[in-house]
This record gives sequence, C-alpha cells and structure tokens, in this order.
Amino acid sequence: MKDIDLRELAEQRGWKVTIEPGIGVRSTNEDFLYYLNIPCRSGVISLYGGDELCVVCDGHPKIATKLHGLPGITPSQGYCVFRFPISRLDEVAAMVKPLRRKGPARSKSRAKYRVKRTLGGLFSPQTDQPRGNQGSEQTAVRKR
Repeated sequence: MKDIDLRELAEQRGWKVTIEPGIGVRSTNEDFLYYLNIPCRSGVISLYGGDELCVVCDGHPKIATKLHGLPGITPSQGYCVFRFPISRLDEVAAMVKPLRRKGPARSKSRAKYRVKRTLGGLFSPQTDQPRGNQGSEQTAVRKR
C-alpha cells in the first residue's frame, strides 16, 4: 500500500506543511514522507503509516479528551498521541486547527482588491474604472 503524501492533502485544503527540524530536504529518501508535518494551533498532524495519520496534542488536555470521544480514533504511545484513518482527517482538523499556508489571496475578489490597493489608489472602488487624472495626481503627491 502506498503511503499518504501530506503535501497533497495540505495543498488541497490550503494548510501549511513543514519538515521535521534537522532533517532537511531529502526527496530521494524513501522515508521522506514520514518527516513531513502539518502544524496546528493545538498540535501536529503527521503520517503514521499506510492509510493512517497521527495527531500529537501535547499540552492540550481538553483537545485530547475530545479526541478520545471520537469513534475510529485510537490512542497510541500515550495520552496525547492518536492514530486515525484518513477519512477522519476533517473531523480531527476541526479540533486541532491546522495553520493556513501563506501565499496568494484565497478568493479572486480579495486578490482583485489587493491589486487595486497596491496600484496607489488609481482605481475607483465603486466603478472598477481608472480614476483618470485624479489618481495620477494623487500618486504624484504621495511620491513627493
């Protein structure tokens, strides 16, 4: 059975992916996938093996008790480490809250607003049309 690639899962959902500290990037290594993590506000999600993932929620006992109550999630290696099938990823992620990836705006309208804003007020927000001479004069005044 092929292991799960956390990079693909995280990319689909817009989550951040990190590599274990001190490992570096070794794409030729067979075990490289096991060094990938999805950092969360209340823990870390990582690959356990096969079609299972694990979440470590050290220092968050309330999250651990909530995870104990979910069906299909089994404790592993201690009180705050849990194994779960990939089908339960969204439920677990709702509890541990994965960090979002930084990058381009998530919606096209937000990206459009950012582009307009960075052009120095050259566009009117009501009409999406260039302001004409007023915008260029304002930009020239700002540059002085």
